[in-house]
Amino acid sequence: MATLKRKKGSPYWIARVVRGGTDHSWSTGHTDKKKARDWLENKLREVDGKVTVDEAVNSLLLALAGLPERDAAEKRREVARLMTSAGRDVKMPLADAWTAYCRSPHKKREESEGTRGNYQCHWDAFMDWLAKHKVEFVHEITTSMATSYMGELWGDGLKGISASTFNRHLQFLRRLFTLLADEAGIAANPFEKIVRKEARPESRRAFTSDELAKICHNAKGEMRLLVGIGLFSGLRLGDTCLIRWGEVDLDGGALHIVPRKTRRIGKTLTIPLHPALRALLMEAHGRREHNAAEFVLPGFAASYQRHRSSPALEFGAYLGTLKITTTEDAPEGVRRQRKVARAGYHSLRHSFASLMARAGAPQVALVDMLGHGSPIMSALYSHAGEESKAAAVKMLPDYFKEGRRT
Repeated sequence: MATLKRKKGSPYWIARVVRGGTDHSWSTGHTDKKKARDWLENKLREVDGKVTVDEAVNSLLLALAGLPERDAAEKRREVARLMTSAGRDVKMPLADAWTAYCRSPHKKREESEGTRGNYQCHWDAFMDWLAKHKVEFVHEITTSMATSYMGELWGDGLKGISASTFNRHLQFLRRLFTLLADEAGIAANPFEKIVRKEARPESRRAFTSDELAKICHNAKGEMRLLVGIGLFSGLRLGDTCLIRWGEVDLDGGALHIVPRKTRRIGKTLTIPLHPALRALLMEAHGRREHNAAEFVLPGFAASYQRHRSSPALEFGAYLGTLKITTTEDAPEGVRRQRKVARAGYHSLRHSFASLMARAGAPQVALVDMLGHGSPIMSALYSHAGEESKAAAVKMLPDYFKEGRRT
């Protein structure tokens, strides 16, 4: 026995079927009686075991269409997870994905330590987002989920990041799902069809002399040494945070660093110590002996290892206390929710280069100390002599003595 009826206040036809003494009822999802009758006929065939796969799929789609949008979206995700996992022998829990990526034999080459750290931050952010969506296995991540995540990352949601940052996130996530495809049973890369954003260069500016005086004279504790290293060596923030005492030669007056960004080249930079930086390092070193593996800036090292953006945010907050402008409005036509960052810790690197050039330092010395990773640049310039580099560094003004605290 099968009948169709409408409930009071509802526009949809309800199908009622009795089988084996059990009363079943379903919403047909249709307001037109003929379409509802066709739906019921297909349903009866399904109940009696005579339905084809295509008919079952169509029936499912019709049932989903009859649900409220919010319920339908959740039910679609649930069906997608069930369909992608049905009959699979290959599954990878999300918790194992990062380790599997790091150990993947399919990589053409290993990324640098710094790059891998950035990738882990990207993956952790995605994992935090997935925690709200009840995903257990890697293959359960759908194109719809990937699109939603990247959409929230871009704007009107979580961060409103720049185009370059968006593209870096996308590039990594595509790479991870490609490398884990066989091991995790991924049928299709969910990030493959997401379009990259058009990126525009966003370089940091150098600080002015007045800003440098404020920054140097008001810095306290580890911040003071962090500023000194950046200003008088031009090192990037990650390299500065992770300097160890074994890389500091106080007697010889130099830093011996292998930059993280160009570690694949294997070149050690030798950067002469400016008198002001040497004094700061001597003060931090004190009279006790330090293990060569100890960090020069243990607080910033721990912060950087917990999350790579933390020291940059702390330095930005410090600039804010000095009322130094760090952002400006995005150029016309750039679609994003935030302003453009123009000043930050990397500005000390620009300041170092600018001050060296202004003081007449030889270009070969500047290129050598900045550790440019480009093979073309390396071919253009011969190795700078240690004496020329030391003389160039001594030309820099000591902003820790000049000016006033404000």
